[in-house]
Amino acid sequence: MRSVRQALSALRKTLRAAALGLFRTLGTEIRDERTGQPVGRAFIIGWGGRVQVLGLTAAVFPVPRPQPRLTYWRQEFAFASHPLPDAAPDADLASAPISAGERTLVVVLDHRSPAQVSALLNHWCPRFAPAEDVLLAYGGPAETFPAIPWPQKVFLDDPRLRTRDHQRELQSYHAIFRQVAAWMEGRNFTHVLFMEGDHLPLVEDLTTRYLHALRAEAADVLAYELERFDHTLHPHWLNARSAGWDEGITLSMLGTGHFWRREAWDAVARSPLGSELYLELHLPTAAHRLGYRVRPVPASQRPFVHSDPRRIVRPPARAAASGAWTIHPWKAALP
Repeated sequence: MRSVRQALSALRKTLRAAALGLFRTLGTEIRDERTGQPVGRAFIIGWGGRVQVLGLTAAVFPVPRPQPRLTYWRQEFAFASHPLPDAAPDADLASAPISAGERTLVVVLDHRSPAQVSALLNHWCPRFAPAEDVLLAYGGPAETFPAIPWPQKVFLDDPRLRTRDHQRELQSYHAIFRQVAAWMEGRNFTHVLFMEGDHLPLVEDLTTRYLHALRAEAADVLAYELERFDHTLHPHWLNARSAGWDEGITLSMLGTGHFWRREAWDAVARSPLGSELYLELHLPTAAHRLGYRVRPVPASQRPFVHSDPRRIVRPPARAAASGAWTIHPWKAALP
């Protein structure tokens, strides 16, 4: 019976992927009315007094188009995106030099076997970070946790981390934030870099580069794929709205590669604000609403970090030669 369910699930995924491929290949090209940039293709169908948009995942919302010539028989709407919320950066923070007292904790999340996790941590240390500055957040089986020979580690026993269908089951990293914040008590870390196990470092001065980028933006948090989702057609927002999430500013970011000032990390760890959301919405939204400045990582780094492994067009060595600091998601053997 289990094999039949697995086969049906695989068939549904195949059919869904085929349908999405059709929509995104033959559909109408949609451009962002605000920026003029293409955001994808989709089929747009009117049915039952509603408009169905099939195949589009961009965070855009419908807007009426101006009508220079008055007509009563035809009206148009287009799609636009929100600019990221921003405030004037703190000039003093932006110009402050990096001091010797600043220390970054690298949190590596993994769930694999002790041998695989050990290989990853030994890849990180000491080339990319000192061993005493790397904390393993382990989400694998409880029985294998003691066998991982790494002194700095925390075990994650949270059902909202251990999901299968991550988006629909609203996977959460809130427990990770709480446990890491508790682990840092009494330790002199000033910043936190969070990396999933398939997010690999490529430059030896990685944390220093993040510190400089944080300074340049006078930010509290740096994130990949940072977008504003509220009041858009993005499925994550629509799902959150159906569950009663309020209509304030809601941000989204990739769940890996984010860099935090410790004060912002600790504040999100303490606050339940938005914790019922999927992790990619919860983390930046909570930080923003708590008054912290959330900004995107440097544009030069965005081509190397994605949510979809099919978008990786350069292996680690070539990515590093092109100026990449990190690469994600790298599912093959360690470089």
